[in-house]
This record gives sequence, C-alpha cells and structure tokens, in this order.
Amino acid sequence: MTADENNAAVSRPDRQKPTKPRISIADHHPREEIEYDLPEEQKHCPHDGASLKLIGSEDHEQVDIIPAQVKVIRHKRLKYSCPCCKQFVITANKPKQPIEKSIASPSLLAFVTIQKYADALPLYRQSEMFNRIGINLDGEVR
Repeated sequence: MTADENNAAVSRPDRQKPTKPRISIADHHPREEIEYDLPEEQKHCPHDGASLKLIGSEDHEQVDIIPAQVKVIRHKRLKYSCPCCKQFVITANKPKQPIEKSIASPSLLAFVTIQKYADALPLYRQSEMFNRIGINLDGEVR
C-alpha cells in the first residue's frame, strides 16, 4: 500500500462542534412578549387544505435596556394666611435635603457617587453624559 492508499483507508469519526451553553436571563426581570403569527391565508395545509393546528412556538429572549429616566421632583410648600387679619402667614416645612438649595435629589447623588467610586467613571464624563440627555449639572448657563 502506498501512503495515499493508507490515508484513504483510515476514516475519521465525525466530530461534533462543542455547543456553548445557552445564556439564561434571570426570571426576576420584567418581560414583554411580542407575538408573531401567520396571516390567516397561510394557516391552511397546501396539500389538502385542512386548517393548521397550533403546536407550540419558538421563543427567543433578548435583553433590552431603558436608558436613565429623568424626572423632576417639584417640592411645593403650601402657604396659608389668616383671612381676617391677613398678617399671619405660615408655610409647610420641607424635609431636610442632603444638599440644601441644590437641584440634586438623594437618588441623583447616589447615582453619581456609585458611578464615580464603584464604576470608576470620572465626574467630567458623567457631566458629559448628563449634557447629552439635556441635564446641565456643571452650573454653567448654556
């Protein structure tokens, strides 16, 4: 036997590609379902015209992210006055704020702090990110 005949006689077993494990998305995340259905004219067998029966679905999940949602909290302190003497005026108290007379809410301060210290995102980059969504935090009038 020649070398070519020897190589031809040996057959290699078919190797299957290793399959990657499917990435699972935790169940606690909210889900939105979008259903795709066939048009009514395609729900009949092309061979005998019988109505097709639903036997299941092929499902595929994707992770979607909702970018930072910004809302403004208006603190409205109601004022009252005496209708008789019109000299007594009293205004409702507002809870103490982390930085008085600041536009930053406690959640905004926590968000900025986590990005800076836990995510190592410098303040100037955070400021640029906020500017892109229309929030000016650096104090300059634009």
